[in-house]
Amino acid sequence: MSWDEWLRRASSTLLLILLVVLMVPPILWLVFGSFVTGVPWNPKEYTLLNYFRVLTETRTLTALSNSIIISLGHTLLAIFIAFWLAWVTTRTNAPLRHIVEPLMPLTLLMPGFLVAIVWILLLSPSIGLVNTLILPNLGMRGIILNVYTLEGIIWVMGVYGVPIAYLMIAPALKNVDQSLEEASKILGAGNFTTLRRITFPLLKPAFLSTFLLLFMLGIESFDIPLYIGGQKIPVLTTEIFVRMKMYLPRDYGGATSIAMVTLLLTLLLVYLQRRALREEYRFVTITGKGYRPALVDLGRWKYLVSLSVILLMLILVFAPLAILVIVSLFKRYPFSQLNDFTTESYCNVWSYPLVQTAFINSFIIGVIAATLAMILALFTSYYLVRTKARLKTVVESLAMLGIAVPGIVLSLGFLWAYVGTPIYNTIWILIIASLAKRISWGVRFTIGGMMQIHPELEECAKVLGSSWIHTFFRIICGIGKGWIIGGWLVILLLVIRELAIPVILYTYGTEVISIIIYDMWDHGLYLETCALSVILITIIAIVVIFIRKVLKIGITV
Repeated sequence: MSWDEWLRRASSTLLLILLVVLMVPPILWLVFGSFVTGVPWNPKEYTLLNYFRVLTETRTLTALSNSIIISLGHTLLAIFIAFWLAWVTTRTNAPLRHIVEPLMPLTLLMPGFLVAIVWILLLSPSIGLVNTLILPNLGMRGIILNVYTLEGIIWVMGVYGVPIAYLMIAPALKNVDQSLEEASKILGAGNFTTLRRITFPLLKPAFLSTFLLLFMLGIESFDIPLYIGGQKIPVLTTEIFVRMKMYLPRDYGGATSIAMVTLLLTLLLVYLQRRALREEYRFVTITGKGYRPALVDLGRWKYLVSLSVILLMLILVFAPLAILVIVSLFKRYPFSQLNDFTTESYCNVWSYPLVQTAFINSFIIGVIAATLAMILALFTSYYLVRTKARLKTVVESLAMLGIAVPGIVLSLGFLWAYVGTPIYNTIWILIIASLAKRISWGVRFTIGGMMQIHPELEECAKVLGSSWIHTFFRIICGIGKGWIIGGWLVILLLVIRELAIPVILYTYGTEVISIIIYDMWDHGLYLETCALSVILITIIAIVVIFIRKVLKIGITV
């Protein structure tokens, strides 16, 4: 066996060991913890009563039904809005339709908890701008728009899910062969019949995949239900948090059992989504023949359609940031005078305890987790694409497990797995948990690029005497610099904006910026919360602009 072959096999073995050590212990500890009373590391007795108790409690059943209702509602809302935007931008001649595509990915830069804060500032019955300022001045004092409802959570999560739905539906709609729809119209079908009988069936894989993904994200969503629903509108993820942090005594068994129920539900959804994706080849409509997507002439309606696009872009992109900036510049909130501006809240932010520490911790955790995730993702993708090993399915399942495990569930598993170890109460447990959650994103970025690099390039390097490791870094990493840095940046941003993982694992001195923002908001410091949020978004924007403009690396979210 040559040195290169030994090195390749050793690295594959090491990769499998690292993925097992990273992903398996938290899941095993979750399973174990759900069958014991007391804390998992010091169990009192083994029992099935945890499941029986939580599954017969009214609050748990309410949380389960709320999770399903919210997930279904926000998914349908997001798909409806996304399809409208996708149809306008890809299939019509509406003016200003081209603004949607470059603006849509920007909405993903704002964390979910900031979106929740924005809509609370707008639609809270007591402090919302709409209810305290806009509606009274319009003579509608008896009308109250309340975001603290099940419908309010559905609305906020639906708006937040539109960019993801758009980025999945728009390419599929753009690639539907217009000749099929034209043939339908020639045979006498109207526009609505053609849409129902031709376009929608061809988009079935995209709709189904988008539906399952958004439904899964709704089940595992934590920050928006926490900010808006709190304990009054429980869902599965917030119920885990409440039992771990607010119950006295702590209900460890109940929290872990609910975590297992949530995990099984999300794993089922991931399985269904992968089944749906396998069927996409049956709906191929782009072939080697002449293909050109035609545009629908909207006539005089095109200006009204463009107005709807502008309004949606205001709601999705510009309004959230504008609200945060405006509120942060007032002396008090709710405000009664529109000329009462100040920058005092930006100064007060830095006097709040541990803000500087939280920023440093956030970026240290983000940089290290993103770097380790991309390194593991590169070797994982190489293993999956370039080898014919029998354990490829195991490696892929372990690497992609993080996308199926909700953040709050994963953090609970890491708590049970590493409590009492040297990394507990340090930022390293946050780094490892973030790595486990986000490595799947790294694989998504790298595996597609890896497939585009032909093995002939590596064979040429080998013929010229280059070692395997030298070839890997010079050819694979050299050619794939764009998607490697792009994946690194996306993971960095996802880790910085994460709330579900640190909310369980942080201790004094390991706070991150999402924890500080939640703490400020919980203490009623609305102005400082908005100021800190604006600072966070500004830093994120600077990082993205630096990567795209200075390093000239394109980023695809």
